[in-house]
This record gives sequence, structure tokens and C-alpha cells, in this order.
Amino acid sequence: MIANKFIFFCVLSAGLCLSTSSSSARTFTNQAGKKIEARIVSVKGDNVTIKMANGKVFTLGIATLSKTDQEFIHSKDSSPSPDTPTFGKPDERIKAGATVKLDFPDLSPDRKDQPAALNMRVPDKYDPNKPVPLIVWLGGGDGGNSAGSCSSLVDQKKFLMVGLPYPKGANNPGQANMVGEFEDIWAYHQTMLDEITKLVPNIDPKLRIIAGFSNGGHAIDGMMAEKEFRDFFKVYVLIDGGKDEGRYSGMAGNFAYVAWGTEGNNNSASAQSVAKSAKRGKMTVESHGMEGVGHAFPAEEKALVKKWITETVIPGLSPQSAE
Repeated sequence: MIANKFIFFCVLSAGLCLSTSSSSARTFTNQAGKKIEARIVSVKGDNVTIKMANGKVFTLGIATLSKTDQEFIHSKDSSPSPDTPTFGKPDERIKAGATVKLDFPDLSPDRKDQPAALNMRVPDKYDPNKPVPLIVWLGGGDGGNSAGSCSSLVDQKKFLMVGLPYPKGANNPGQANMVGEFEDIWAYHQTMLDEITKLVPNIDPKLRIIAGFSNGGHAIDGMMAEKEFRDFFKVYVLIDGGKDEGRYSGMAGNFAYVAWGTEGNNNSASAQSVAKSAKRGKMTVESHGMEGVGHAFPAEEKALVKKWITETVIPGLSPQSAE
């Protein structure tokens, strides 16, 4: 009881002079007469979770509140929360921990001359009633359709991890082993992403990451010219790739991580140019050279990306799936 009184005092202190225009807000009163305006997020057993207008979320013991509030909360116990989003039903294959392959027979083969397909791994803690964050991986060279380095960059218990291939062709005219024709690559990927969002309708709109190494970085940079691409993703990780061919203006509120090898690497200057363009576009940017590294994505750099996503990106975006 003492702990709950302390929590309510903290909520009150944080919430003084705060208000919300939402009709779902309510003024709650504890048994000492202290008041706070908030909305109900969820009711579980003897506890209620409330959210203030500033986004702060607190869990209180129902018994610490006034009798009127207790009756109101219990009346809401079986009702959906105004802050709980509703989603369509996921495909029957979308189960916690499952690996799912999707085939696209109407699309051209990939750069490895294999039928168009993607692979995705459903998070271990997948809940169809809660938003799920997404990370997409674009590999180096001719790419592939596995989730690649995703498991090293995010928590696979929480993230939907997807590997997207490149379409056959889509070459840079000046260098055949480098991807190009980015409009075609985006059309290829957009078809695949549309199918993913149909099968997994609860993908978090705020926490969508695309990461790539080498040609993956080139592809991300090139597809930045496509508005739909920029609208879909919020976080971009380019490792030793990118030619500063895209458009980074108007990207405030988005995040970019750009790293390049410092040892005998032809991508260094162009990657640094990408980082500068992203900063001019008002993105939140982490950029640096990987000291003593050539054209590679070493384990220690993957750990740095994961830390950045956890400590900078997620708090900065305040995604629904992180609540």
C-alpha cells in the first residue's frame, strides 16, 4: 500500500498542470484525495495501468484509488483500452518463433537467378494483439533472402526479421557487380513488403528498420529517392555502402547509422558523404569510421548498432511496441 501511494504521488508530481483533450481521459483520485488526469491503458487483476498526456505510463493498485474510480475501472475490465490498437488477424503461419518463406512467382528471379522469395522469422514473444517492430536486411554482393545479420542487431524475441533479395539485373551501369536502377529494386521490395503487412497486420508503424552492408547500403541510399520507401521505414543502417545518390531532405524524426571501414576502402568517402547528407536532412545520425577494418561488418560493429538501436532509436521514436 505504501509503495502504491508513493507511485501515485510520483504520478501526481509528474502530471501537475497536464491535461489531454481526449474524451477517454479521466480524473483519478486516490484515497488521500490526490488527483491526476490520465486514461486507462489496461486492467490486469488488482492493478490498473494509466497513461498521462505526456506519454508516461504507470501501474497502480486499484485499491489505492477512490471507491468511484474502483467501480469505474472494474466496469472497464473487459472492455478494450482506448490506447490498445486493434489489428486484423494474422496469417495462420505467423506464430511465435516460426520461420516463414514467401514465394513471389509473378516477380522476376533474384540476382542469384533463384525464384523470387523472402524469408522472415517471427519473434519468440510474438503477440498478434500487440504492435511488433520490424527489421529488414539487405545483404552485400548479390544479396539473398535470409534475415542475415538481423539477429545480431536486434532482440529476436521482439523483432520480426526479414531478408529481401535484389531483382535480377538492376545493375549500376558503370559497375556490374554493384546494384543500380533503384526504382526497380524498390518496386520489387514494395511488392514483398505489401504481402508481409497483409500477413502480419500488427507491424509497428513507428519502429521499422532497414539495414544493409555493401550493396545493401548502396540499395538503401538509392531507394531514398522513393517517397514510399522513406514513408515506410523510420530507421536506416548503412554499413560500408552508399553513394549519396538518394534524397535526404525532409527526414527529421528519422534515424540513420552510417559506418565505413578505414583500411584501403573505396567506400569511405562516399559513405561519409551519405552521413553528411543525412545530417543536412535533419535526421538523427550516428556516423564513424570502423578503425582497422576494411570492407566488412565485424561483430564488434554489430554490437554497436544494437546498442544504438536500443539506447537511442527506441527511446527517440517511442514506438508502441516498446511500451
